[in-house]
Amino acid sequence: MKPTILTSTKTNIFNYYLSILLMAFIESNIFEVLIHLIQQDQKVISSKAKVLIGELLDLSNRLLPVDYIIDLHALPKLFAIAVDFNDQQRHEATEAILHIDNLRKKKEKVVIVTTMDNKKIGRTQRQIEQVKLQMGMVMDDVHFRNLVNETQYTKDFSKWNWSAITELVNGPLLNPKRLEETLGSGLMKKLLLFYKPSNHQFSDIPLKTMNSTLYTEIGCNIMSLLMTNPEGVRLLTECGPFKQISEALGELTKASTSFPNSESSLNLFDERKLKTTLTSEYFNFIGVMTKTMEGNKILERNQIWTEIYKVINLKNRDDLLKILIQSLDYNLDYHPRVILITIMTSGSRNIRLFATKYMRQLLQERVQDISKWGMKYLVIQLYDIDLEVCKTAVRTLEEACNYSENLESVVALRPSLQHLGNIGNSLLLKFLTTSVGYNYLYELGYIEKCLTQWYEKINVLYTIQLELAIEKAFSYNGNSQISHLNINGYCNDPKNRNTLPIEKLEIPPHFYGELIKSKEGSDFLREKGHFKEFANYIRKYGMKNLNRKKLLKLKSILWAVGNIGSSKSGITFLLEEDIIKNIVEIAEKSKVLTLKGTSFYIIGMISKTSTGIEKLEEYGWNSPYLPFGKLNGICVPNHSSQFLNVIIIFSYMNNIIILAF
Repeated sequence: MKPTILTSTKTNIFNYYLSILLMAFIESNIFEVLIHLIQQDQKVISSKAKVLIGELLDLSNRLLPVDYIIDLHALPKLFAIAVDFNDQQRHEATEAILHIDNLRKKKEKVVIVTTMDNKKIGRTQRQIEQVKLQMGMVMDDVHFRNLVNETQYTKDFSKWNWSAITELVNGPLLNPKRLEETLGSGLMKKLLLFYKPSNHQFSDIPLKTMNSTLYTEIGCNIMSLLMTNPEGVRLLTECGPFKQISEALGELTKASTSFPNSESSLNLFDERKLKTTLTSEYFNFIGVMTKTMEGNKILERNQIWTEIYKVINLKNRDDLLKILIQSLDYNLDYHPRVILITIMTSGSRNIRLFATKYMRQLLQERVQDISKWGMKYLVIQLYDIDLEVCKTAVRTLEEACNYSENLESVVALRPSLQHLGNIGNSLLLKFLTTSVGYNYLYELGYIEKCLTQWYEKINVLYTIQLELAIEKAFSYNGNSQISHLNINGYCNDPKNRNTLPIEKLEIPPHFYGELIKSKEGSDFLREKGHFKEFANYIRKYGMKNLNRKKLLKLKSILWAVGNIGSSKSGITFLLEEDIIKNIVEIAEKSKVLTLKGTSFYIIGMISKTSTGIEKLEEYGWNSPYLPFGKLNGICVPNHSSQFLNVIIIFSYMNNIIILAF
């Protein structure tokens, strides 16, 4: 069953900025100017103009409503030049149209790939394997024998035909009948001997050799194939590399205990060899075996697991442990999980941090039952003695809790986050989104306390920190960077040096926005009457001249309302109070630019639900149409003048000056 996603992706503020910028560009007739530049004799300028048109059209597709982009894509002037055989620039115009069309096709391909989830990708891979299998089935005996002979498997592996071996392993040998035939020849045994460490063939190949990746892929595929056949399992046990791998690991641990200061350069897994040769790929072979229980048992018979448990305790070999962690498969409830957990909870500070970060990748891959075993040990990491490990665990859990089964597992463990202070608040906010999490936090007295804090103080702090981040992000200095925005219930330390590109500036979680997502939280907020107070404040002060304190409070209320209105359960609050029209009025008519900008962001947040979009359409605002009915939280006025026209009134020498832009 597909996991239930509880929350949508965070809103990217940079996209709001781009949408307004695009509107301004269109209003300024930028496409007409670029079309003029395309016709210039200077190839460099002409080429750059073509690229810019294509990129602007692509951005418009994603960030502007259909009404804006229909006329843009027509590019009437460009097409008129392209079909005018008397125009000398006809060739340039035609070339530009082709370039734009090619760019569109490339972008569409990227969208198709990125929208495929892991199950779809897996299904596609299985279909490819099925095609390969069918190709192997239909290959006649003569063609098959010729292909085997073409491999030229002699003692000297450098003379082997690796292209033929690749075709054989990835095609005909997927057919059990063909695999059976090959096991009777010397080919498979010869290949296994190539990978045996004592033969110094595969193990001594430099890491940067041209075919190094190919050698590893073929080795992994051969071992996967042999696991499907009883005779193949026997051959793998007798001739495979695993006994010698086990011995090398054993020698490594003995050397560290008996001769701690001796040179270990002769060992297969010496640090220098791991960096310069293909010996590190032996862990990938171990990883292939861990995908099946039969493979795990072969490793067990060769004492691999016994030696790996000893290696875990080696000092100063984090390099080895990192390779090991990334190589194993964790879908079976077996040794690999125990090894990862042991390293994650008892290794050095650096390896604990690395293993905790790697859990994020396993979560994204949706490893089997990770919502049970993975969540348990990530919660344990919350109590690590190193603060950075704790922070990493919090961030990983926060992302994991976007899925209901992960969130339920974490809440069931009833973690205490008080020792983390503000760091743990972002995770606690995630708990608010479900009934189970809400009830847990309510029992702790967290909700009542946190609501009071946000109402009295944190709502304003949230606004200040967000505005500072936005200001810093858009203050161009040649290399604009921003502090990582993760409010954590309050906000990050302004001295935080972690930076992100401005494209990553996202609206952080807000207590009111998370509270509203569960029925219990929604009822609690309604009972407290805070939203009604917010709506009344907007109606009363939205269009008035305010002092600094009241203006800041108004903006903080707008952010609270926007976060509430960004969810299906919260939009009903806005409709009941009929407050959307007031927010639109502020965006369109306010003379205070920061207030105008804040309202624009809030309108975007309201457009994250279909109900919000429908209501905004009544006031002349619209959202882009995206594939699969996806909503990106971008909403712009039907006419740019609704928002972009700004009137500034000021006094100069006793005269009132009015400037309109």
